[in-house]
Amino acid sequence: MDGNGAHVETASLLARFGLLDGAKAERHEWKQMCSMKVLIRREFIVDVPVERAWEHLARVEAWPSWAKHIQSVTLEPPGKIAPSTVGVFHLANPLRSGWPGPKARFAMTEFDPKSNWTWVAKFLWLTVHYDHRFEPINEARTKIQFIIGATGFGKSVIGKLFAAIYAKNLDKAIPNLIAEMQSTGHDTTTHQGPGRDRPAGP
Repeated sequence: MDGNGAHVETASLLARFGLLDGAKAERHEWKQMCSMKVLIRREFIVDVPVERAWEHLARVEAWPSWAKHIQSVTLEPPGKIAPSTVGVFHLANPLRSGWPGPKARFAMTEFDPKSNWTWVAKFLWLTVHYDHRFEPINEARTKIQFIIGATGFGKSVIGKLFAAIYAKNLDKAIPNLIAEMQSTGHDTTTHQGPGRDRPAGP
């Protein structure tokens, strides 16, 4: 990866985030990544340059403006995502989101500006990998891909159930994201929960 990007070792971040014991991190990373099962793949085009597409989506604290299954997002450090980002999605309706709880914790594992980022989250016995990819079509259009995969025990059965529910939320959210991203005068403030304002997102 060139100087404009930063690749962060998956296992070391999993250990840092408390998702994996450090002693087993390196062996775990190789074994799990080689066995990842892709659960969901979505691809769409937005009529904005890749820089603007990345900038918009990278303001993750504002995702509830288009992803209605998310109530708010907490990032550490706050603001735009970075190679060291960890955070929590506070879900609006955990059952309908397909997540076994009101919160989903995640940690960044790969970060290459204007190209892609990946983060991971624990789901029961699974580690779920969320890859966000950006590809410029020309100076004014960008192809975006969301690729969600899983590693761990039960990835075929549990992963299929998770994907069936989560895909419905994603398919509702993507048209909202496209409309928001392509809008030239959309409101740059969003809501972080009852009675709280938060800075512009993705």
